[in-house]
Amino acid sequence: TEYRHQVEADIQPFYGLLLGLFFMSIGMSIDLNLVFDNAGAIFFVLGTMMFVKAIIIFGLCKAFSISTYTTIRVAMLLAAGGEFVFILLKPAVLQGYIDDDTAQVIFMAVAISMALSPFMASWGKRLGDKFLDAEAEAKISRSKDELDDLREHIIIAGYGRVGKIVGRVLTERMIPFVAIDH
Repeated sequence: TEYRHQVEADIQPFYGLLLGLFFMSIGMSIDLNLVFDNAGAIFFVLGTMMFVKAIIIFGLCKAFSISTYTTIRVAMLLAAGGEFVFILLKPAVLQGYIDDDTAQVIFMAVAISMALSPFMASWGKRLGDKFLDAEAEAKISRSKDELDDLREHIIIAGYGRVGKIVGRVLTERMIPFVAIDH
């Protein structure tokens, strides 16, 4: 509706309240004794889940020709589990498809992975920075190869609305130019 912004503003306080209530109910459903008894299984599920998700996301990013820097950062950011697991597992436990002990292990693995998200983001940035310099050098060398044959050309700094008009005029007069834009 035309009042959607007002509706969103009215709902916003309840959104935060309900989100907090959701995570509190999930936290209260965790059996700490079971967690301590199954710490090995929890960390195995955690490591496997994050590793498999990171590999799949990395592969998908590379399949779409995304730079290695961005690919690593995205893979590390999205490797954690999401709160949707909490929503999906509760009915599965209630229906008897998954036993309660297995659900607790999965709950804890996802909760720990969500807590590790900021650290994974930081680690992904540091890891991606190692590839950033190499990618920048490759882009610069490709640009140099493209510009080697230019002589007596004009440089247009900024290729917005005015830069495009200047470029069109230069093209009509057959004057070579290079446009630089952020």
